[in-house]
Amino acid sequence: MRYDNEKLFVKFNVKTILDCVCGTGQHLHMLSEMGFEVSGSDYSESMLEIADKNLKTYGKTIPLCHCDFRYLEQKYTQAFDAIVCLTTSLPHLHTDEDLIAALKSMKNRLNENGLLVLTQGTTHYTLSLPSIEVVINQAGFKNIQIYGGYDTSDYNEKSRRLIVVAQ
Repeated sequence: MRYDNEKLFVKFNVKTILDCVCGTGQHLHMLSEMGFEVSGSDYSESMLEIADKNLKTYGKTIPLCHCDFRYLEQKYTQAFDAIVCLTTSLPHLHTDEDLIAALKSMKNRLNENGLLVLTQGTTHYTLSLPSIEVVINQAGFKNIQIYGGYDTSDYNEKSRRLIVVAQ
């Protein structure tokens, strides 16, 4: 089975991925099915328990770690080819300082030229374009691209997804 976002990871030669807000593990399962070496972390211990249970139903043993995504360095020493922060996790941070801390922490756990891939759930289609590009730039990322789909199609006001990719 092929997934939309597989093209993006193949395009950038990604092998290892950290889902830093893995929740119930659905994205970990999907990414592992694509053949990527995946790890997951989440702030919620109960979500990690659910993720572990869900992954085991598919026969998957994926490393999971209780970790606040603002402080990934406290639990991870290795670097990843990509870090994903999907769905609506970033809006749970209520200050610019926390948002920048999380993004810097993600950047610090990436290999050189590694990818940050985040989605936010907010688009022109669902609300309005957030000023996420400015915040990601402040966190030290470069080559910021905003796409309307995992196929790297251009973002426009009719896009149903807002996908930010940065190095």
